[in-house]
Amino acid sequence: MTRPFDKHLDSDELNGLASSYAPSVTDSGRLSEQALGEAQRHVESCQDCSRKVQLHKSVQREISRMSMPSDLRPGPGCVEETEWLNVAAGLLTEAKTRELMKHAAQCGHCGPLLKNAAETLSDEVTPSEETLLASLSSARPEWRHNMATTLRGDLRKQQQKPLWWRAM
Repeated sequence: MTRPFDKHLDSDELNGLASSYAPSVTDSGRLSEQALGEAQRHVESCQDCSRKVQLHKSVQREISRMSMPSDLRPGPGCVEETEWLNVAAGLLTEAKTRELMKHAAQCGHCGPLLKNAAETLSDEVTPSEETLLASLSSARPEWRHNMATTLRGDLRKQQQKPLWWRAM
Protein backbone atom coordinates (compact mmCIF):
# COMPACT_ATOMS: atom_id res chain seq x y z
CA MET A 1 0.00 0.00 0.00
CA THR A 2 1.37 3.39 -0.97
CA ARG A 3 0.87 6.38 1.28
CA PRO A 4 -0.87 9.37 -0.30
CA PHE A 5 1.52 12.32 -0.57
CA ASP A 6 -0.86 14.62 1.33
CA LYS A 7 -1.17 12.25 4.33
CA HIS A 8 1.31 13.71 6.77
CA LEU A 9 2.82 11.99 9.82
CA ASP A 10 0.65 11.38 12.83
CA SER A 11 2.06 11.57 16.36
CA ASP A 12 2.78 7.82 16.59
CA GLU A 13 4.75 7.89 13.34
CA LEU A 14 6.61 11.03 14.41
CA ASN A 15 7.53 9.47 17.76
CA GLY A 16 8.49 6.20 16.11
CA LEU A 17 10.80 7.86 13.58
CA ALA A 18 12.38 10.20 16.11
CA SER A 19 12.86 7.32 18.57
CA SER A 20 14.51 5.16 15.92
CA TYR A 21 17.26 7.79 15.68
CA ALA A 22 17.59 8.23 19.44
CA PRO A 23 18.27 4.89 21.13
CA SER A 24 17.88 6.37 24.60
CA VAL A 25 14.26 7.22 23.84
CA THR A 26 11.91 4.28 24.10
CA ASP A 27 9.51 3.67 21.26
CA SER A 28 5.97 2.75 22.12
CA GLY A 29 6.21 -0.27 19.84
CA ARG A 30 2.82 0.49 18.33
CA LEU A 31 4.12 0.80 14.76
CA SER A 32 5.18 -2.09 12.59
CA GLU A 33 8.45 -2.01 10.67
CA GLN A 34 6.40 -1.66 7.49
CA ALA A 35 4.53 1.37 8.86
CA LEU A 36 7.79 2.98 9.99
CA GLY A 37 9.33 2.32 6.57
CA GLU A 38 6.37 3.89 4.83
CA ALA A 39 6.53 6.90 7.17
CA GLN A 40 10.27 7.22 6.49
CA ARG A 41 9.68 7.22 2.72
CA HIS A 42 7.08 9.94 3.21
CA VAL A 43 9.55 12.03 5.26
CA GLU A 44 12.10 11.76 2.46
CA SER A 45 9.64 13.35 0.03
CA CYS A 46 7.85 15.84 2.34
CA GLN A 47 9.66 18.91 3.63
CA ASP A 48 7.07 19.66 6.34
CA CYS A 49 7.27 16.20 7.87
CA SER A 50 11.04 16.14 7.50
CA ARG A 51 11.24 19.38 9.51
CA LYS A 52 8.91 17.96 12.15
CA VAL A 53 11.02 14.82 12.54
CA GLN A 54 14.23 16.87 12.75
CA LEU A 55 12.72 19.17 15.38
CA HIS A 56 11.36 16.23 17.36
CA LYS A 57 14.73 14.43 17.25
CA SER A 58 16.53 17.58 18.30
CA VAL A 59 14.24 18.15 21.26
CA GLN A 60 14.44 14.50 22.32
CA ARG A 61 18.24 14.62 22.15
CA GLU A 62 18.39 17.75 24.28
CA ILE A 63 15.89 16.47 26.80
CA SER A 64 17.63 13.13 27.16
CA ARG A 65 20.88 14.96 27.96
CA MET A 66 19.27 16.96 30.71
CA SER A 67 18.67 15.97 34.26
CA MET A 68 16.64 18.06 36.62
CA PRO A 69 18.67 19.33 39.56
CA SER A 70 16.43 19.91 42.56
CA ASP A 71 17.65 23.50 43.06
CA LEU A 72 17.01 24.64 39.47
CA ARG A 73 14.28 27.29 39.49
CA PRO A 74 11.99 28.24 36.61
CA GLY A 75 13.16 31.17 34.55
CA PRO A 76 11.16 34.08 33.17
CA GLY A 77 10.22 32.17 29.99
CA CYS A 78 9.10 29.01 31.81
CA VAL A 79 5.46 27.93 31.85
CA GLU A 80 3.43 26.04 34.43
CA GLU A 81 4.10 22.32 34.71
CA THR A 82 0.55 21.54 33.54
CA GLU A 83 1.28 23.28 30.25
CA TRP A 84 3.85 20.56 29.46
CA LEU A 85 1.08 17.98 29.75
CA ASN A 86 -0.86 19.96 27.13
CA VAL A 87 2.20 19.94 24.87
CA ALA A 88 2.72 16.20 25.31
CA ALA A 89 -0.97 15.50 24.73
CA GLY A 90 -0.98 17.55 21.51
CA LEU A 91 -3.65 19.94 22.77
CA LEU A 92 -1.93 23.16 21.71
CA THR A 93 -1.59 24.76 18.30
CA GLU A 94 1.37 23.75 16.20
CA ALA A 95 2.95 27.19 16.57
CA LYS A 96 2.60 27.20 20.37
CA THR A 97 3.88 23.62 20.58
CA ARG A 98 6.91 24.49 18.46
CA GLU A 99 7.63 27.55 20.62
CA LEU A 100 7.43 25.56 23.86
CA MET A 101 9.47 22.66 22.49
CA LYS A 102 12.24 25.07 21.47
CA HIS A 103 12.16 26.47 24.99
CA ALA A 104 12.25 22.99 26.55
CA ALA A 105 15.25 22.06 24.40
CA GLN A 106 17.22 24.97 25.87
CA CYS A 107 15.89 25.06 29.44
CA GLY A 108 17.27 22.85 32.19
CA HIS A 109 14.04 23.29 34.17
CA CYS A 110 11.42 22.74 31.47
CA GLY A 111 13.17 20.05 29.41
CA PRO A 112 12.79 17.41 32.13
CA LEU A 113 9.22 18.57 32.77
CA LEU A 114 8.34 17.94 29.12
CA LYS A 115 10.06 14.57 29.21
CA ASN A 116 8.17 13.65 32.36
CA ALA A 117 4.86 14.79 30.82
CA ALA A 118 5.49 12.67 27.71
CA GLU A 119 6.32 9.64 29.88
CA THR A 120 3.24 10.24 32.02
CA LEU A 121 0.95 10.26 28.99
CA SER A 122 2.67 7.30 27.36
CA ASP A 123 0.66 4.12 26.91
CA GLU A 124 3.83 2.12 27.46
CA VAL A 125 4.17 0.37 30.81
CA THR A 126 7.46 1.03 32.56
CA PRO A 127 9.35 -1.80 34.31
CA SER A 128 8.46 -0.35 37.72
CA GLU A 129 4.78 -0.18 36.76
CA GLU A 130 5.00 -3.76 35.47
CA THR A 131 6.43 -4.89 38.82
CA LEU A 132 3.73 -3.04 40.72
CA LEU A 133 0.94 -4.52 38.57
CA ALA A 134 2.36 -8.03 38.99
CA SER A 135 2.42 -7.61 42.78
CA LEU A 136 -1.30 -6.81 42.99
CA SER A 137 -3.51 -9.57 44.33
CA SER A 138 -5.78 -9.15 41.31
CA ALA A 139 -2.89 -10.33 39.10
CA ARG A 140 -3.02 -13.83 40.58
CA PRO A 141 -5.15 -16.44 38.77
CA GLU A 142 -6.83 -17.61 41.99
CA TRP A 143 -8.01 -14.06 42.75
CA ARG A 144 -9.50 -13.73 39.26
CA HIS A 145 -11.18 -17.15 39.62
CA ASN A 146 -12.69 -16.15 42.98
CA MET A 147 -13.90 -12.85 41.56
CA ALA A 148 -15.54 -14.61 38.60
CA THR A 149 -17.26 -17.03 41.00
CA THR A 150 -18.50 -14.12 43.12
CA LEU A 151 -19.84 -12.27 40.09
CA ARG A 152 -21.57 -15.40 38.77
CA GLY A 153 -23.21 -15.90 42.19
CA ASP A 154 -24.40 -12.28 42.23
CA LEU A 155 -25.82 -12.68 38.74
CA ARG A 156 -27.72 -15.84 39.73
CA LYS A 157 -29.16 -14.07 42.79
CA GLN A 158 -30.20 -11.16 40.58
CA GLN A 159 -31.92 -13.50 38.12
CA GLN A 160 -33.84 -15.25 40.93
CA LYS A 161 -35.34 -12.03 42.31
CA PRO A 162 -38.89 -11.45 41.13
CA LEU A 163 -39.25 -8.41 38.96
CA TRP A 164 -41.60 -5.79 40.35
CA TRP A 165 -43.68 -5.54 37.19
CA ARG A 166 -44.32 -9.29 37.10
CA ALA A 167 -46.02 -9.05 40.48
CA MET A 168 -48.69 -6.77 38.98
